[in-house]
Amino acid sequence: MVDRRLTVAVLALALVAAAAASTPSAIAQSPAPSFAIEAHSRSDVPKYEKFTYDTATAVGVSDAAAARIDATISTAVSASVRRAVKASARCLANAAKCGVYEGQLVPVPCIGGYLCILNHVDGYNPGAATGYKEVDAFVFDPATGARVSVADEVTPAAMPAFVTSVKAQVEAYEKKHGFYNAFFVDFIRAKEIQHWAPMANGIRLWFDKYVAAPGYVGVVSLVVPYPSTATIRP
Repeated sequence: MVDRRLTVAVLALALVAAAAASTPSAIAQSPAPSFAIEAHSRSDVPKYEKFTYDTATAVGVSDAAAARIDATISTAVSASVRRAVKASARCLANAAKCGVYEGQLVPVPCIGGYLCILNHVDGYNPGAATGYKEVDAFVFDPATGARVSVADEVTPAAMPAFVTSVKAQVEAYEKKHGFYNAFFVDFIRAKEIQHWAPMANGIRLWFDKYVAAPGYVGVVSLVVPYPSTATIRP
């Protein structure tokens, strides 16, 4: 006689095995689009005490999109580095040393499904009053790798009102920090609104040194409300 308890145990094991076989395996999740940042340092550039910069690689996107994004960022970083190397032939204010060059790539937590990163360059001579700053903000479509401009967010019809809003924000920024000058407010045009990122609290803008404030202020960053016609909404 077959032991009934043994039969039940065998059947239970068979059912467990069958259930395991019929359960679909977990689907591997692709990483969310982001950037892998790598820091670099050079010691072969004359007259610089410190020379550092970053490079970035797009991850979590297609190979074609990554190649396009990486090429755009690489071109910008390489151009900034070349300008700094060339400047070593004649340092700012004819100083004997050029001081420090720092190029940083900073991912920006933008919205709208975009992939955003900021290229910030700071060149200065410790203890000296001179220096320079550069900024470039990149907004990418992770599906294609194409760079997106603020004109893709603000329609041509809405651009004049948007520029007026930007001018108002620049004026408020200058007055808040005690260096209001109507010249810089009047200087703002659509073509100066290049460095941007769509954020949860509005459109973040960056202005290069001398564009929206006196040189000693450096890069100006502020947030402008989304126009009513904006295609991206928080």
